[in-house]
Amino acid sequence: MAKNKKTSVGRRGFLTGAAALVATAQSASPLSASSQNAPSPATGEDWLSLTKEDALEPQLPIIDPHHHFWNTPDRDPQKYLLEQLAADVKGHNVRQTVFIECGSMYRADGPEEFRVVGETEFVQGIAAECASGRYGDLRAAAGIVGTVDMRLGDRAAPVLEAHIAASRNRFRGIRHGGAWTEPGVLPSGSAAPRPSNRPAIVQHLLLDSSFRRAVRRIFRRQSGHQDG
Repeated sequence: MAKNKKTSVGRRGFLTGAAALVATAQSASPLSASSQNAPSPATGEDWLSLTKEDALEPQLPIIDPHHHFWNTPDRDPQKYLLEQLAADVKGHNVRQTVFIECGSMYRADGPEEFRVVGETEFVQGIAAECASGRYGDLRAAAGIVGTVDMRLGDRAAPVLEAHIAASRNRFRGIRHGGAWTEPGVLPSGSAAPRPSNRPAIVQHLLLDSSFRRAVRRIFRRQSGHQDG
């Protein structure tokens, strides 16, 4: 969360880049006998603990507009929940945050198109826990952005309604990835793998007639029901 005078770098983003740099340097250089016996470089939380970063403006009220929650073995780290968020913002005056969908905790059963609502239900629970005051003034996930498969067309509307019902006071909208490239163009590891039931990113998605029909439905709903 800390910023220097020239730029702002997320701690975990910096960690990822630094780890890649170290791995590249190690693979390019032969190991000496002494280096082979040296302790392994610190990773993860151990690496973050090597440097203390003081908040530049600890009293400045902050809203973090984009973060995720997950608890799944195929991510690194395997979990990022309220405890980890609270640790990351410690020393800063973060008042509220906005959760952005990331394919977490989809429902395991029920109609396929409604399984994404499980993510909103999951985050709503975390937000309610934080609202108890256990973490001071922090109100995590005061806003929740979920997802709907917009290629459902008119059938996207009831899924959107289910999200709203799951978190009537916090749900604010949806995100549906649209950036697409030919397979193999992006370097390995440059994009997180998407669960098979997460809304797919396909070529020319924004021109898809069903996608555009779903957008029109949402626009009409917002125009007629500003409180929704």
